[in-house]
Amino acid sequence: MKYSEEFIQLINETENGEFIGFGNPNSKILFVGKECGLDLTNQVDKFVYEKSNKPNWEHWNQNIKDTSITPESISIWKESNEFNPLFPYKGDSLPTGNGTWNNYNKIVSQLFPEMVTESSPFHQFSFLTELNDLVMKFSTHSEEVQNAINRRCTNVLSKSFFRQFPIVIVGCGHYVPEYNVNLEEVFDQKWDGSTISVGKNEWINVHRNGNRILIHTRQLSMCSNKLIEEIVALCRQYI
Repeated sequence: MKYSEEFIQLINETENGEFIGFGNPNSKILFVGKECGLDLTNQVDKFVYEKSNKPNWEHWNQNIKDTSITPESISIWKESNEFNPLFPYKGDSLPTGNGTWNNYNKIVSQLFPEMVTESSPFHQFSFLTELNDLVMKFSTHSEEVQNAINRRCTNVLSKSFFRQFPIVIVGCGHYVPEYNVNLEEVFDQKWDGSTISVGKNEWINVHRNGNRILIHTRQLSMCSNKLIEEIVALCRQYI
């Protein structure tokens, strides 16, 4: 698989141990979440972390070097316990319910209805990363998180790779004001100054720059279908 110059540059300019993300780096949609919700006191979650998040940079570096690695060539996760961020947890079904990844899948499948199937979920048509690279089961406000977000915004998320997506959906809710994240500066965007009210506790701030859009909204877990529909409507012209 061939990767963009921006992605190769990102890997070259960051260090082993950095969390880059999951999914297709050549896609048109970037999802930015709060952080990975694993509980490292749980042995199953710890095993997943050791296989997936922790070696993330190393996995991408290997993928770039070995162009024979494609989504089709990656092994089924539960059969091999070999993880590749290009097709994360391949073979697993998305969890049922109104969870974050299910709602990512709803957005992508509405934008690419002819492409997304049970065997090729949203990962193949979007890229996922996190505002905070600390792994936590539940979000908590702390100086440690503030420092992690500051470092990540400066050293990772402001790189040209993350700025070239036509669509960026930042489902981080209160993290942006709480941790003083300047989305305009990090992603080279401009907020239009208004907030779209969708429903109870649901809203959208729209940023634009030429042929790119950035949507800042609440965390995309337990959200309404109305919010998803509004996001899709805003994004459709940027596909």
